[in-house]
Amino acid sequence: MVALSTFSNELQGEKVVLYSDNTGAEAATAKGSARAFDQNALVHEIWSHALRHSIHLWIERVPSKFNISDSPSRFRYKILDDLNAKWRKPVMADIYLD
Repeated sequence: MVALSTFSNELQGEKVVLYSDNTGAEAATAKGSARAFDQNALVHEIWSHALRHSIHLWIERVPSKFNISDSPSRFRYKILDDLNAKWRKPVMADIYLD
């Protein structure tokens, strides 16, 4: 959700593949709902955001060892340096869990 929010302008009207190495999150997002209230709210926000920004979203499985975001999520940034990636301030979506 952070990536969709952060890059909303660039993704507007585009076809986007959302890769996931979390089978539970992948299944819930592809299905469009989850049992847990908080996860269901997040899934709803993902699809609502995609609709508001005309993002054609597709969910795809990626094994953790091939997930480019796995290392940075563990505070290991070598892959980003190797790719000459530029830091961008994250934009957090407004998700209401009350």
